[in-house]
Amino acid sequence: MFQDDECVETLMGLGLTLLQAKTYLGLAKLGVADVKSISKVSKVARQDVYRVTPNLQKWGLAEKIISTPTLYRAIPLKKGLSALLQQKAEENAELKEKTSNLIAAFDDNFSVGMTIKENPAEFIITSEKTLFRKRITESTLAAQTSKDAILNTEGFNSMLFNGKQDLKSALKKGVTVRVIAEEPENPQAIEGMITDLEHPLLNIKYIPPPAPICLMIFDDKEVHLRMSEGAVPSFWSNNPNIVSLSRRYFNELWNQI
Repeated sequence: MFQDDECVETLMGLGLTLLQAKTYLGLAKLGVADVKSISKVSKVARQDVYRVTPNLQKWGLAEKIISTPTLYRAIPLKKGLSALLQQKAEENAELKEKTSNLIAAFDDNFSVGMTIKENPAEFIITSEKTLFRKRITESTLAAQTSKDAILNTEGFNSMLFNGKQDLKSALKKGVTVRVIAEEPENPQAIEGMITDLEHPLLNIKYIPPPAPICLMIFDDKEVHLRMSEGAVPSFWSNNPNIVSLSRRYFNELWNQI
């Protein structure tokens, strides 16, 4: 049996405001009632009930009965929820269509969608995980010659699990991949994943934790640097000096292991 709070939350999820949801739920319990009774059952101030009942009528959730005092009849909750759900589905379908049209109307190279080639010296900080993962995926799939990485345990696990297919695609394309990762606490737990990725172009070396830095270099053209212990915020740049410095550090660490 749904509690009132759950009902109100569901109604709000279908588009009603808090006051509208509480008022409709109160009226639905009463069936037919005046404002005073609705206010008492819904625990919504009387002036607010007066204010939101016209909205409930517009939503098709209530009918006004001309009488003294004025009464309101609720559309049964089952029918009301179905109507709201249908309306929500129609709105979402319309929004989906508008979004698709908007995407189609914009060229990838328009305005803020400038390509890296058009702006060759960029410095970008990404603070959202989904966008960060998207950038890593795009860089991995776009790589033509090499991907080098220094990873902590979290980053290494993410590469083996979340980025497995992207890595396979890069290796299949002939991209050389070198990884310096923290020694795993439980090597057996990731052994199967590494075996599944075995490829002559994939080389992995291990260092005692903690990793001194977390970075990824693609084609000696761009670099991703972690700025904290977590995946984000992350620093990205295609600046030749930053890439060169990162490359030199990676090679020195790689040769030391």
